[in-house]
Amino acid sequence: RYFVMVFDIYREARKRKIFVGPGRGSVGGSLAAYLLGIHSVDPIQHGLLFERFINPDRKDLPDIDMDFEDSRRGEMLEYMRNKYGSENVCQISTIGKLSGKSCFNDVCRVAGVRNPLVKALSASIIHRNPHEEREFNCIEDSFAMYENLKAFDKKWPAVKLHAMAIEGTAKTLGIHAACLIASPVPLRDITPLEV
Repeated sequence: RYFVMVFDIYREARKRKIFVGPGRGSVGGSLAAYLLGIHSVDPIQHGLLFERFINPDRKDLPDIDMDFEDSRRGEMLEYMRNKYGSENVCQISTIGKLSGKSCFNDVCRVAGVRNPLVKALSASIIHRNPHEEREFNCIEDSFAMYENLKAFDKKWPAVKLHAMAIEGTAKTLGIHAACLIASPVPLRDITPLEV
Protein backbone atom coordinates (compact mmCIF):
# COMPACT_ATOMS: atom_id res chain seq x y z
CA ARG A 1 0.00 0.00 0.00
CA TYR A 2 2.88 2.36 0.79
CA PHE A 3 4.49 1.84 -2.63
CA VAL A 4 1.13 2.35 -4.36
CA MET A 5 0.57 5.61 -2.48
CA VAL A 6 4.06 6.94 -3.27
CA PHE A 7 3.70 5.87 -6.91
CA ASP A 8 0.39 7.75 -7.10
CA ILE A 9 1.91 10.90 -5.59
CA TYR A 10 4.79 10.88 -8.09
CA ARG A 11 2.45 10.17 -10.99
CA GLU A 12 0.25 13.12 -10.00
CA ALA A 13 3.24 15.44 -9.61
CA ARG A 14 4.54 14.51 -13.04
CA LYS A 15 1.06 14.93 -14.53
CA ARG A 16 1.03 18.47 -13.11
CA LYS A 17 4.57 19.06 -14.43
CA ILE A 18 5.94 19.54 -10.92
CA PHE A 19 9.67 18.87 -10.76
CA VAL A 20 10.50 15.83 -8.62
CA GLY A 21 13.86 14.65 -7.39
CA PRO A 22 15.56 11.54 -8.81
CA GLY A 23 15.12 9.78 -5.46
CA ARG A 24 17.51 9.50 -2.57
CA GLY A 25 18.17 7.54 0.55
CA SER A 26 17.82 3.84 1.21
CA VAL A 27 14.95 3.38 -1.27
CA GLY A 28 17.61 3.50 -4.00
CA GLY A 29 18.24 -0.21 -3.36
CA SER A 30 14.67 -1.18 -4.24
CA LEU A 31 14.14 -2.50 -7.77
CA ALA A 32 10.35 -2.22 -7.33
CA ALA A 33 10.69 1.49 -6.53
CA TYR A 34 12.88 1.98 -9.59
CA LEU A 35 10.41 0.16 -11.88
CA LEU A 36 7.53 2.23 -10.49
CA GLY A 37 9.41 5.47 -11.20
CA ILE A 38 9.72 6.34 -7.50
CA HIS A 39 13.45 6.85 -8.04
CA SER A 40 15.53 6.96 -11.18
CA VAL A 41 18.66 4.97 -10.31
CA ASP A 42 18.85 1.35 -11.42
CA PRO A 43 19.94 -0.50 -8.25
CA ILE A 44 21.15 -3.55 -10.19
CA GLN A 45 23.32 -1.54 -12.57
CA HIS A 46 24.87 0.38 -9.65
CA GLY A 47 25.09 -2.51 -7.18
CA LEU A 48 22.90 -0.86 -4.52
CA LEU A 49 21.86 -2.90 -1.51
CA PHE A 50 18.17 -3.65 -0.94
CA GLU A 51 18.98 -4.40 2.71
CA ARG A 52 19.56 -0.69 3.35
CA PHE A 53 15.84 -0.18 2.63
CA ILE A 54 14.21 -3.24 4.21
CA ASN A 55 16.19 -5.24 6.72
CA PRO A 56 14.95 -7.37 9.65
CA ASP A 57 17.67 -5.84 11.85
CA ARG A 58 16.55 -2.26 11.12
CA LYS A 59 14.54 -0.89 14.05
CA ASP A 60 12.58 1.76 12.16
CA LEU A 61 10.22 1.25 9.26
CA PRO A 62 11.50 1.91 5.74
CA ASP A 63 10.64 5.29 4.31
CA ILE A 64 10.85 6.95 0.94
CA ASP A 65 12.23 10.48 0.74
CA MET A 66 10.37 12.46 -1.89
CA ASP A 67 11.46 15.83 -3.24
CA PHE A 68 9.17 18.31 -5.00
CA GLU A 69 9.96 21.81 -6.14
CA ASP A 70 9.49 24.17 -3.20
CA SER A 71 7.10 26.59 -4.84
CA ARG A 72 4.63 23.80 -5.68
CA ARG A 73 4.90 21.52 -2.64
CA GLY A 74 1.61 22.92 -1.35
CA GLU A 75 -0.18 21.54 -4.40
CA MET A 76 0.90 18.04 -3.48
CA LEU A 77 -0.23 18.51 0.11
CA GLU A 78 -3.62 19.65 -1.16
CA TYR A 79 -3.76 16.68 -3.53
CA MET A 80 -3.15 14.30 -0.62
CA ARG A 81 -5.86 15.97 1.49
CA ASN A 82 -8.36 15.77 -1.34
CA LYS A 83 -7.53 12.15 -2.20
CA TYR A 84 -7.28 10.65 1.29
CA GLY A 85 -9.42 13.09 3.29
CA SER A 86 -8.26 16.15 5.19
CA GLU A 87 -8.95 14.35 8.49
CA ASN A 88 -6.52 11.59 7.46
CA VAL A 89 -3.60 13.77 6.28
CA CYS A 90 -1.50 16.24 8.22
CA GLN A 91 1.95 17.74 8.43
CA ILE A 92 4.08 17.10 11.50
CA SER A 93 5.23 19.62 14.03
CA THR A 94 8.78 20.37 14.99
CA ILE A 95 10.00 21.53 18.36
CA GLY A 96 13.08 23.73 18.49
CA LYS A 97 15.02 23.34 21.71
CA LEU A 98 17.42 25.68 23.47
CA SER A 99 21.05 24.88 22.72
CA GLY A 100 23.79 25.16 25.30
CA LYS A 101 25.34 28.19 23.62
CA SER A 102 22.07 30.12 23.41
CA CYS A 103 21.30 29.29 27.05
CA PHE A 104 24.73 30.51 28.12
CA ASN A 105 24.36 33.75 26.12
CA ASP A 106 20.81 34.43 27.37
CA VAL A 107 21.61 33.75 31.04
CA CYS A 108 24.73 35.92 30.83
CA ARG A 109 22.68 38.77 29.33
CA VAL A 110 20.11 38.56 32.14
CA ALA A 111 22.88 38.31 34.77
CA GLY A 112 24.55 41.44 33.38
CA VAL A 113 27.78 39.81 32.24
CA ARG A 114 29.65 42.05 29.76
CA ASN A 115 29.07 41.13 26.10
CA PRO A 116 32.75 40.93 24.97
CA LEU A 117 33.45 38.40 27.74
CA VAL A 118 30.35 36.37 26.84
CA LYS A 119 31.27 36.32 23.17
CA ALA A 120 34.76 35.02 23.95
CA LEU A 121 33.49 32.37 26.38
CA SER A 122 30.55 31.17 24.29
CA ALA A 123 33.03 29.92 21.67
CA SER A 124 34.00 27.29 24.28
CA ILE A 125 30.47 25.93 24.64
CA ILE A 126 30.44 22.68 22.70
CA HIS A 127 27.68 21.87 20.23
CA ARG A 128 26.18 18.45 19.59
CA ASN A 129 23.90 17.38 16.79
CA PRO A 130 20.33 16.26 17.48
CA HIS A 131 20.06 12.72 18.83
CA GLU A 132 23.76 12.66 19.68
CA GLU A 133 24.56 11.17 23.06
CA ARG A 134 24.41 13.87 25.79
CA GLU A 135 22.90 16.29 23.25
CA PHE A 136 21.60 18.53 26.02
CA ASN A 137 24.52 18.35 28.43
CA CYS A 138 26.72 20.82 26.56
CA ILE A 139 26.85 23.39 29.38
CA GLU A 140 27.83 20.84 32.01
CA ASP A 141 30.40 19.17 29.76
CA SER A 142 31.90 22.47 28.53
CA PHE A 143 32.33 23.85 32.06
CA ALA A 144 34.03 20.61 33.11
CA MET A 145 36.31 20.61 30.04
CA TYR A 146 37.59 24.18 29.59
CA GLU A 147 39.71 26.19 32.04
CA ASN A 148 38.31 29.56 30.90
CA LEU A 149 34.78 28.39 31.80
CA LYS A 150 35.96 26.95 35.12
CA ALA A 151 37.46 30.35 36.00
CA PHE A 152 34.26 32.10 34.87
CA ASP A 153 32.19 29.73 37.03
CA LYS A 154 34.06 30.82 40.17
CA LYS A 155 32.99 34.42 39.60
CA TRP A 156 29.49 33.77 38.14
CA PRO A 157 28.33 30.35 39.48
CA ALA A 158 24.64 31.12 38.91
CA VAL A 159 25.15 31.35 35.13
CA LYS A 160 26.12 27.70 34.78
CA LEU A 161 23.31 26.52 37.07
CA HIS A 162 20.60 28.50 35.27
CA ALA A 163 21.93 27.65 31.80
CA MET A 164 22.00 23.93 32.69
CA ALA A 165 18.43 24.18 33.99
CA ILE A 166 17.03 25.52 30.71
CA GLU A 167 19.26 23.74 28.18
CA GLY A 168 17.17 21.45 25.97
CA THR A 169 13.81 22.98 26.88
CA ALA A 170 11.32 23.76 24.12
CA LYS A 171 11.84 27.12 22.48
CA THR A 172 9.82 27.16 19.26
CA LEU A 173 7.03 25.18 17.66
CA GLY A 174 6.99 24.86 13.90
CA ILE A 175 5.86 22.75 10.97
CA HIS A 176 8.25 20.34 9.32
CA ALA A 177 9.19 21.62 5.87
CA ALA A 178 8.15 18.48 4.05
CA CYS A 179 7.08 15.58 6.26
CA LEU A 180 3.52 14.38 5.89
CA ILE A 181 1.43 11.74 7.66
CA ALA A 182 -1.33 9.91 5.80
CA SER A 183 -3.52 7.48 7.70
CA PRO A 184 -6.34 5.10 6.73
CA VAL A 185 -8.30 6.38 9.75
CA PRO A 186 -8.93 9.93 11.01
CA LEU A 187 -5.76 11.10 12.73
CA ARG A 188 -7.67 12.67 15.62
CA ASP A 189 -8.64 9.11 16.65
CA ILE A 190 -5.04 7.91 17.02
CA THR A 191 -2.82 10.90 17.89
CA PRO A 192 -3.00 14.36 19.44
CA LEU A 193 -3.26 17.14 16.87
CA GLU A 194 -2.68 20.87 16.88
CA VAL A 195 -4.86 23.11 14.78
